[in-house]
Amino acid sequence: MARPGVTIRSARSASVTSPATGLPPGQSAIPFDVTERHVGFDTIDVVSQQTVSHHYTRRADGDDAYTPHRFRYVWPAGLDLMARA
Repeated sequence: MARPGVTIRSARSASVTSPATGLPPGQSAIPFDVTERHVGFDTIDVVSQQTVSHHYTRRADGDDAYTPHRFRYVWPAGLDLMARA
């Protein structure tokens, strides 16, 4: 089971989390990896239920690469409704 603030991604790019309650007031991003070669954080739009996972990676040649991954988070109750359909 996921801990609060932990994102679970499936083949359909859904996330089971509670971003509306998991962020301190004024915070819009959740860092999940900060190393010398990679910085990753998720930004959350609560209204549209859209999340972007931002990845900044330092390549072997010294250049930096940015790769965003967009997905939608769902509430567990929404998954229950989809399972019944």
